[in-house]
Amino acid sequence: MRTPGRRDGAATAAAGVPVDARLDDALAVVGSPVADGTGDVGVPTSGVAADVDPGRDAERAALRAAEVRRYRLPELTRLPELRAIVELAAQVCEAPRAMLTFFTDSEMHQLATHGFRVGPVPNHASVCHRVLHDPAPLIEADLAAQGEWSGYPAVEMDPPARLYVSQQLRTPAGVPFGSLCVLDSAPRELDAAQRAAVANLAERAVDVLELALRSRQLDEALAEVSASRDELERSNAQLAAYAGQVTHDLRNPLSAIAASLELMEDVVAEGGPDGPAQLSALVVRARRSAHRMEALISDVLSFAGIGGELELTEVSLERLVAEAREDLATELEVASVEVGPLPHVRADAVQLRVVLQNLLGNAAKYVAPGATARVEVRTEPATDPGSVRLVVVDHGLGVAEADRDRVFKPLERVHTAVAGTGMGLATCRRVVEAHGGAIGLRGTPGGGATVWLELPDAVLPATGD
Repeated sequence: MRTPGRRDGAATAAAGVPVDARLDDALAVVGSPVADGTGDVGVPTSGVAADVDPGRDAERAALRAAEVRRYRLPELTRLPELRAIVELAAQVCEAPRAMLTFFTDSEMHQLATHGFRVGPVPNHASVCHRVLHDPAPLIEADLAAQGEWSGYPAVEMDPPARLYVSQQLRTPAGVPFGSLCVLDSAPRELDAAQRAAVANLAERAVDVLELALRSRQLDEALAEVSASRDELERSNAQLAAYAGQVTHDLRNPLSAIAASLELMEDVVAEGGPDGPAQLSALVVRARRSAHRMEALISDVLSFAGIGGELELTEVSLERLVAEAREDLATELEVASVEVGPLPHVRADAVQLRVVLQNLLGNAAKYVAPGATARVEVRTEPATDPGSVRLVVVDHGLGVAEADRDRVFKPLERVHTAVAGTGMGLATCRRVVEAHGGAIGLRGTPGGGATVWLELPDAVLPATGD
């Protein structure tokens, strides 16, 4: 039977659901109970398991923190289903106040409340914290009358909490992380049906959190599927265009080979004293066309295979540049190449060497007739403090601003008078983006092209090797 005083107290607390300033005042002056240094109450009483020890408690705290992060509990304080559960708990127990809580390493936080609100409470000052060590509910018919709770904020409230019920919240994996609490300012007992209802509502609260978690995971999975679908559609469209361009570019040398073979047949059929010389010229033409086809096919296959699974290690950029220069000794024979101090990065050495070979090769190749290539390789400030920005500067033909994005697409060429397949910069972009980086091109002051690439996670400064 509810008393008139309790009924009035319930009406006052519920009206407008005010922040309980008296509880905040109590928190400001509460004395710290005996604690074990981890934020957990260390006094073995009716609500604490006897086998608590610092090592095991630290393990439990780590598991609890992981579950708080997994559920994203701080983001769920406005979940209407949780508010409905605390309202129902208060109604079933005929109490003015109820709350769902969760615990961090140091504080109790309210997840949902009915009848009052309060900010974080230190674990050592929280009555509910006791249930983290024992799945049995903590039920105090008269909290204020028990000396062990003296000084706790719940007791220091005006009016103080007398009936106090706290039921553990536990994940399906068995990790305790919070509680369902019911408070009343009048001392009394709960009957068996009310106790069972509180236990059932605690389980339903965990069900709500599990449902919220699964819904979020489903939304994230659907977003990933949608992004993958969009990427697949884009990739398919790019592949179709790419295949058409490859077919077109292979047809030209193939047509030249076919034409040379037909002319050879005519020369052989006609005979004549000039036949051998004509045949030799036609063979040379056919061989050049075959070599162009071979180069294109090789570049296409390299592009298809590059940028896949990376083998990330600590890489010296200075060493990679030296190796790329060695591989391009013929192309760079008369070029002037200046290399500044370069750092170490975490990257795939083989694939990054391919990038440097392409950039140095382009810098040496795309120069005005009769000019000597001048190339600089150095770093410059990156947009991200954790990244390395490498630039390869040339003073050659340059690339018009309108073409600077297009040249990174497969088989796109600007200076068609210079031999090439249009796959070099596309390969560079594929490798850099596989590393999580970015690549682009700008003009060099005075003429030429400057290709920049930015790689994440600089590891160590160069050691001079």
